[in-house]
Amino acid sequence: MNSAGNNFVVKIPEPLISYEQVLLSQIHFCAKVSHEQYPLCVDNLISLLPIEIKEQVNERYDQILGIIRNHLKKLKLDCCNSLDLYDFCTCLQDDVTITKKEILENIKIETPALYTKYVHILPAVISNILNPTNQPISPWKLKFTIASELLIELGIIAPKPSLSYIGSAEG
Repeated sequence: MNSAGNNFVVKIPEPLISYEQVLLSQIHFCAKVSHEQYPLCVDNLISLLPIEIKEQVNERYDQILGIIRNHLKKLKLDCCNSLDLYDFCTCLQDDVTITKKEILENIKIETPALYTKYVHILPAVISNILNPTNQPISPWKLKFTIASELLIELGIIAPKPSLSYIGSAEG
């Protein structure tokens, strides 16, 4: 005790910002950055995640790429000679359009849950694999989508609740 009779206990202040707020801030920031800054922004978001979640993001990403590449291998395209998990093809734009539609249709039939979940980004990812000059930021968009969905699934972040309106429309 000091002379004034106070204990020598130091109070630790609460953090000014929570982990969830940091993640949400990074997600919000990534939604607004330019195409040039987007890959770095998504990489920063993923670097904020615990190791287990990073691994899950990478596993889902690799799984989706694997499914796309398996469909490409079945087509036996001349512009896709060797096709490991991270290889790219060198297809011309006409081939990209036709092949992309065919792969999307096959994914829709064989893995409808995957198709439904990622239909907004699959065409761009497929285009990027067929010709890497097409949709160059699509791999990061897919990683961003996977990371966001995992954070929601794990309850780390949650979407804003929708507002309920009571009453009737006028007019």
